[in-house]
Amino acid sequence: MSDYAAPKIFVRYIGDDGEEWDNEYTETTPAAGQFVFRGAQAYRVAEVWDIQEKHGGVEYGLTAFLDSVDVMEHRLGKHVPVYYDVFKG
Repeated sequence: MSDYAAPKIFVRYIGDDGEEWDNEYTETTPAAGQFVFRGAQAYRVAEVWDIQEKHGGVEYGLTAFLDSVDVMEHRLGKHVPVYYDVFKG
């Protein structure tokens, strides 16, 4: 472990289900194909954009566009199905 603090990266997440949130303390840049589990919803990162326009339609900085996925169809849900099955509704 390093004696130096890891830089924090601000990332905006925009889901295909209308959900949007910010994470001010990310230590790594999200990558396409990566999964995100937030609340009761699982997502796959579809695209990551570095928005340079300060007055554009999407806030300046890193933005990850997400597609909703069923957690039970992926390894996380299959690894602990007793826990994640409750999120299916």
